[in-house]
Amino acid sequence: MYDLTKEHPVKHSYWAETDELNLQQAAMLTFGIDPFTPDFFLDYYTERLTLADLPRNFSLRIEALRSSINAGMLNHTQINHDEDNNIDASSTRIKTDDFVAWCDRKGLPHNIPGRTTQPQTTKWPWGDYETDLLRKLADAAKQWWSTYDPDDPTTAPKNNDVIKWLTENGVSERVAGNMATILRADGLPTGPRKQSSAPRQSQL
Repeated sequence: MYDLTKEHPVKHSYWAETDELNLQQAAMLTFGIDPFTPDFFLDYYTERLTLADLPRNFSLRIEALRSSINAGMLNHTQINHDEDNNIDASSTRIKTDDFVAWCDRKGLPHNIPGRTTQPQTTKWPWGDYETDLLRKLADAAKQWWSTYDPDDPTTAPKNNDVIKWLTENGVSERVAGNMATILRADGLPTGPRKQSSAPRQSQL
């Protein structure tokens, strides 16, 4: 599988100028993937690019957006539901300004050219000191736990998935296990959890 962030980086002025996004577009932008690349034929996207091509935790990012809408923390300009009564990610729309503010609150990159995010004075509570493992710990927190909603335990990632992601990024299995434990939300019940419904596997 090719790297979408390298093949299709966010680079088009369209996203800086558009007033609204659907949830799939918003989620793709947080991963640094351009939801639409005019340099390619539209047929390429409608036939080839599906949700299966996107990062493994893309569905969690969609669920975080849905949860924020349901909780009244993210306003919508249009809302539709799919056959499972989930907020439809392809047709529900939010204002771009609200999306940028949501990313700032979550500590996520919105990757929209020309839009500024809130400045971050230091990377850590103790200042700017960091190491390679601290950077990977921070990356894992952003990739896996930034989508967690304390009111919805099903949005919590599984430790095994976090460990696998860390080991794939050069962390030893022992250290990855410790990192996953450190990142795990306080008070989260142990054992199997009912999984949230994944976004409908429609074409983008």
